[in-house]
Amino acid sequence: MDGTGMSYTHWDAGQPDNYMNQENCIQVYKYYRPGVDVQPYFAWNDNDCSLHCSFVCEKEAIVYDAPPAKLHRVSLRKTTQ
Repeated sequence: MDGTGMSYTHWDAGQPDNYMNQENCIQVYKYYRPGVDVQPYFAWNDNDCSLHCSFVCEKEAIVYDAPPAKLHRVSLRKTTQ
């Protein structure tokens, strides 16, 4: 982390709320309401940082002015004698 703010957010309604002044990390969750939602809904919630979960880091995208050079596949085979 370099201390810069996030450039993208998707907080759920009423979030972040820092419940009991102990929620300083972001949790991404999905839910699906049968008969209401056509596809699952993903949203952000603030949560306690002591919970051990998977994580995602924001990173600056690399934009190319031209397509990258063609990659060549090389096959390495073990030879026996």
